[in-house]
Amino acid sequence: MKTKTLSLFILLFGAATFNAFSQNDMKNFITRNGNKLMDGEKEFRFISINMPTLNYNEDEFGFTASQPFSLPDEFEIKDAFETYKQLGGKVVRIYTVPVRMDMEPKDVPTYVEAPGVFNEEAFKTMDMVLSYANKYHVRVIFPIVNNWDAFGGRPQYAKFRNKASDDFWTDPQLKADIKKTIEYVLNRKNTITGVAYKDDKAILCWE
Repeated sequence: MKTKTLSLFILLFGAATFNAFSQNDMKNFITRNGNKLMDGEKEFRFISINMPTLNYNEDEFGFTASQPFSLPDEFEIKDAFETYKQLGGKVVRIYTVPVRMDMEPKDVPTYVEAPGVFNEEAFKTMDMVLSYANKYHVRVIFPIVNNWDAFGGRPQYAKFRNKASDDFWTDPQLKADIKKTIEYVLNRKNTITGVAYKDDKAILCWE
């Protein structure tokens, strides 16, 4: 009897929580007022998680696969958001925009192929991530470049130009290269929602 009562409580509480979040139409950008984040006139508070597989699978190594990287499909993206929503999640942090590393096989999918060269099919995956973020009313923390070797990141931008990793911060060419990525991402028009990334209220912040 206690088990049934507890299960009913969880079911009702979960449904109430989901409905409460669903009423949030994300009509506002999240802003800052002093040391508080604001959703319109209300303070916006959250506990978040990293969810790298929303935009890039890095460890799915089936016995028939030649490498462990892939772009998540629609089911994986939807399932992740649906699961997180049922946990009461309001904000999720994806991982950075992957950059093709110099020693990677050509069949490894990536987002940035070279300075100013972008993979449209990969970015359609990101379009889907943001479309489901809007549907499930989950805000996204969006990192643009990694500081480390994983996903290419800052070291790979330097390698494209045969420069040292730390040149990334001062070299005019490397600064211009990362600006091309930033401009592309911010100005990209989502092929599903029709909204430019920079105008998408589902994006809580850029990192």
